[in-house]
Amino acid sequence: MPEETVFMTPLYDRLETNIPRDLMGFSDLDWPKDSQLFPRHETVLEYIKRYAEDIRHLIRYKTQVLDVCLTEDARWRVKTRDVSRQGVKEHEETFDAVIVANGHFNIPCIPAVKGMEEWSTAYPGSISHSKFYRTPDQYAGKKVIVVGNSASGVDIGSQIQPSCSPPLLMSSKSEPFLVNTPSPDKIDKPPIAEFLTKNRSVRFEDGTIEQDVDAILYCTGYFYSFPFLKSLDPPVVTSGERVENL
Repeated sequence: MPEETVFMTPLYDRLETNIPRDLMGFSDLDWPKDSQLFPRHETVLEYIKRYAEDIRHLIRYKTQVLDVCLTEDARWRVKTRDVSRQGVKEHEETFDAVIVANGHFNIPCIPAVKGMEEWSTAYPGSISHSKFYRTPDQYAGKKVIVVGNSASGVDIGSQIQPSCSPPLLMSSKSEPFLVNTPSPDKIDKPPIAEFLTKNRSVRFEDGTIEQDVDAILYCTGYFYSFPFLKSLDPPVVTSGERVENL
């Protein structure tokens, strides 16, 4: 029996929403009374399942969209693939309209930094992205640099800080827009200017160098990517930084 295709999720174990539940709920369905003000991701999933209960029979799960293209009669031809264990099967169907609502948390954005490739070769697995973060146990006792100070950087940094080797180094290019509680076990640093393989070192833009760095975790967001819209001309994505030509 063929193996089921697995798609990596960016959800980590302790993920909670960064806006209050009442601002992200539906007007015709209340949140559970015992749910947190900032619900955990499991609670959000159950809430969405409840809301979609009457249409779940219309949803085709374990289906990958391969291509969406505009036909000559101004309709949309959608090509999909069944990725369940029953075998890979492709289908084509035509629709009057298509709504793209797949989000953009799939292709990690990691800025190019001098010496990064050499560092990655010398110390495999030491540079990662928040998409692959799951628990702070991954960084227990390690000297860690978290890059990025937006929602994921602040949240993941606060989770890692109690278990990593102090201080946690928070590298960013701007002031955080979220509350960043000062702590002697956390030091703010400017952007990384260069990776130096000798002594597992990193040089920051202010010229300071940190040695014996065990891990660098980039919490720097994602590129926009719609590979199933590749036939559209002009393209809706070029650099990945924004959606265009709509």
